[in-house]
Amino acid sequence: MGSERRSSPRINVHIPVFLRSSERLGHRECVGGEIINLSSQGICIVGPVLPNLQAPAGTLLLTIKRRKGQLDLAAKLVWTQRETKTTRLWYGLSCLDKPSLSILRKMLSTQEDFLRTLAPHNRESDDTDLEKVDDVVDTFFTRDVRQYLEKLFWVESKLDREKGLKHRLFRSVERLSDGIVKRGDHLQCLVNDKPFAKAIKACFRKVAGEWVYQSEIMERGFKKPRGYPGDYYMLELIYENRVRSPGIGAYFDQYFLNNAYAAAVRNRKDMMHEMLSRLLEEKRGPVRILNLACGSCREIRELLPSLTPLGGRVITFTCLDNDGEALEFAESKIRQIAPDKVKFRFVREDTLSFLRLPVRCNPLGTHDVIYSIGLIDYLPDRILKSFLRFSYGLLEKGGVLILTHKDKERYRPLPADWFCDWSFVSRSEQKVIQLVREAIGGKEILIEREQTGCIFFLTIRS
Repeated sequence: MGSERRSSPRINVHIPVFLRSSERLGHRECVGGEIINLSSQGICIVGPVLPNLQAPAGTLLLTIKRRKGQLDLAAKLVWTQRETKTTRLWYGLSCLDKPSLSILRKMLSTQEDFLRTLAPHNRESDDTDLEKVDDVVDTFFTRDVRQYLEKLFWVESKLDREKGLKHRLFRSVERLSDGIVKRGDHLQCLVNDKPFAKAIKACFRKVAGEWVYQSEIMERGFKKPRGYPGDYYMLELIYENRVRSPGIGAYFDQYFLNNAYAAAVRNRKDMMHEMLSRLLEEKRGPVRILNLACGSCREIRELLPSLTPLGGRVITFTCLDNDGEALEFAESKIRQIAPDKVKFRFVREDTLSFLRLPVRCNPLGTHDVIYSIGLIDYLPDRILKSFLRFSYGLLEKGGVLILTHKDKERYRPLPADWFCDWSFVSRSEQKVIQLVREAIGGKEILIEREQTGCIFFLTIRS
């Protein structure tokens, strides 16, 4: 999956194609070849050597025969490589005609034979149960996925150049997408094999991505350009709650933003803002606040205008994150609006790197308030307990530790998982409380929830 996150999904195919140099357009100059894979950026073809054509300057014209007419594409030759033990070449092409390439990929993705070939199959075995699983997987791709993509093709054909979403079409995209991920989840339960289920999801993203990743938000969620899910910019997109993409991408923008998780993330930020405001009202003297895995610090940025006038007291925020770009973004925004008596310290460090240090050796110091609102539901149990001991140990007497976690009993992240390969450690409220007690003892724990109920807050006082 690493390479899949770094670039657009690539589909292996076997499509006959005629190719010719743009300088030699006569029919006799055409030679037959085969498209062996496609991505959103280009094509790889195996075929005979075309004379007087050298990478990277050449241009090729491709013709693909269809039942009704033909599809023509222009492509720039980027590289060539001789196929082992043959006289044929591999041609790496960057497609100059992106709309036609997109049409080709979409048409291919709705072909039953292609989907059957693409669908992963279980290990070869005479086991009847495994054969039944393979049949179910085959049906999922050749019937469910094919119908889903055909309907997306239909939705896209109804779009025009006008801005704004058409409510009826959005509801279609929402209903279709909810339906396919639910059927996929049912299939995953039947498969009961994590590596095999992962392969099924990867294949699904390859074919659905031609539509889904026209959404800037969905594409970023899938590609994870900062190397991890839910980076600071992704959360900023969720906070802004605004469609950004053209065409059918706008519908998938809205689909992601309407999801219960996105709504809960916005509520989580607002609730953290309110909790900080309340805690600052309780404490009249200087206050030191530590934000672990701080990201863009949006909740702090929205809090700052309400902190004036401060009188003589000083409020100090220490904002820690391993993503230097996130810290630069947060600092640039905060410096513009921070009151004089509010001090900031930005620390680039992986929170987990502190867990092995004794508290007395920790360079972060002690704090009145410590919080993290997007970290612990990515941590395995053992590491989470170490994190709890570490963070609770940095509290001043009377201090407050605030953490958030998604509740598996209230929320199943199916769209994020199937479309964006974005998953969390699945836990209930009771399981998280159990881990807290195992890590730091029988402390009083206050549980509160944001409006959707998907995310709960744990407040622990020292």
